[in-house]
Amino acid sequence: MADEMDGCGVIVELTAQGRRVVEPAMRDHAQTERRLVAMLAPAEQQQVAKALARLMLARN
Repeated sequence: MADEMDGCGVIVELTAQGRRVVEPAMRDHAQTERRLVAMLAPAEQQQVAKALARLMLARN
């Protein structure tokens, strides 16, 4: 369906089979992210979190 916030965007929904395929991949991806972030000092983790939050706000 069309995205009400963005006339160019489209919202999609996965089928049950699609969710079964994606869920393990998303778990693996999240585990990799946690491992990479753990390599940073706590202050660096905060800097990354703040930068990512700014990026998320800027995309709207």
